[in-house]
Amino acid sequence: MRFSRRSTSRTCPICGYSLQEDIEKDLAGDAGSKSAAYTEAIVTHIQTVHPDFWKWEQSKRRLGFGLGIITGALTGMGLFYPLAIVLQVPGGNWGRLIGAVSFGAFLVPYALITRRGAEHFRAQWREQGKTATPTFTRPVQPPVFETGPAANNDEMVDLAMLLPSQLGILDMGISNVDWKVLISQGRAFVRVPPDGAVFRNQIMYLAANMEGKLSANDWKPLIASAMINYRKLRPQKKRLALALAMPVLITYVASWILLPPLFPTTHSCANGQCAIQNWGWFILAFGGIALFVAMIIVGVIMTQKFRVLSDMETVHYFGKSNLTSSLQRVIQASPGDTLNVQRRIDKIERMN
Repeated sequence: MRFSRRSTSRTCPICGYSLQEDIEKDLAGDAGSKSAAYTEAIVTHIQTVHPDFWKWEQSKRRLGFGLGIITGALTGMGLFYPLAIVLQVPGGNWGRLIGAVSFGAFLVPYALITRRGAEHFRAQWREQGKTATPTFTRPVQPPVFETGPAANNDEMVDLAMLLPSQLGILDMGISNVDWKVLISQGRAFVRVPPDGAVFRNQIMYLAANMEGKLSANDWKPLIASAMINYRKLRPQKKRLALALAMPVLITYVASWILLPPLFPTTHSCANGQCAIQNWGWFILAFGGIALFVAMIIVGVIMTQKFRVLSDMETVHYFGKSNLTSSLQRVIQASPGDTLNVQRRIDKIERMN
């Protein structure tokens, strides 16, 4: 999951708790930007104090994404006719405008769904007579599942250094472990999953809400699967990306040469502006938008496919029962992620 640097809030949408104190703690411990501190603070607060809302919000991502594609496409088509045909705005101008407005329309459904959910959970919170609840003073329930001693950072570093050779990964070295809710990636943030790891510059990032909750043996198959997905399957990912993208890009570029001559090119003037129009250009412009959306969808599907492939190889090394039992402990330690982790368990159980 990605979080925009601008999508930050100073108060909790459920209980109204001010995040200023949490942000000051984050900035004192890490010289990151204030926007990063705000984003990490709100995610940590919701995961800790409002796990039911976090679980509900995660379950609505696919719905929001699907509705966003529909509203974005309909908005683009709705703007195309008045701008390009009626007003005859030059192509470069209406193209940028339609792209910007369509992207905003893509974000609206998920934002409305999340807002409505927040209102529902906020009303429940107030009906129960609860008020603003600080993030770090909420009593932490002890684990109700049996596991070995929780792994410390040194054990996790040792594990991360030994696993690559065991998995046949030769060019991967980990020298440090850090527990984070989010990590920066470009202009956005990527959430660290509770059932895996993220690797950046010889640092292995693990979910902050999982610190001290699993043993080294519990972590072993989870980190192994993440390493296989991140590094061992990388050549396959590159080959598949080229195999899928190159024919599409070559065909699209060739279409700009072959398609416009099939339609008449017209010259028209209106409102003091003149324009050259060709329906082939319009078809290709919308075709490019459709291809972009399709590539995003294919990318999501391929990400899920490689996740399954990495789990299959992990099962080969450590056994199905070890991997699924570790994932069950993740569910018990992070109830807000039950839906996604259980889906992963179900896929593993169906493996032959």
